[in-house]
Amino acid sequence: MARIRKAKKQTQTAFEDSKELKKISMYVVIVNHGQGEAVLKLLQSLKISLQFVQYGQGTASKQVYDILSMEDNSKDVIVCLSSTDKLPYIRIELEAFFAASRANKGIGFAIPLTSIIGVAIYKFITNTI
Repeated sequence: MARIRKAKKQTQTAFEDSKELKKISMYVVIVNHGQGEAVLKLLQSLKISLQFVQYGQGTASKQVYDILSMEDNSKDVIVCLSSTDKLPYIRIELEAFFAASRANKGIGFAIPLTSIIGVAIYKFITNTI
């Protein structure tokens, strides 16, 4: 009579036990309308998984725009999520982008995130899939 062996149950270790968890930040860049695509390409070159562009309007009054000789107040707001260790690289690339031309104007800032829900989302954001 043949013996039937029972397969041993493989125990899975939790993701946080097998990998070092990196802190996550949301990076926001506000540039003149039409420059959002260039910033997106810059972020994609840094392997940032999640980014999107939102159309925005400046909030200054017509009088302020007349004083500054500005006609257009439309903006592109780019939001991306990344591990915090990539923030210096994002900043360096954005500084180079803004220095490349006088037409490239904008602001970028980071907001640290204290928590996210779901290991799959964390893996996607940090490129650890």
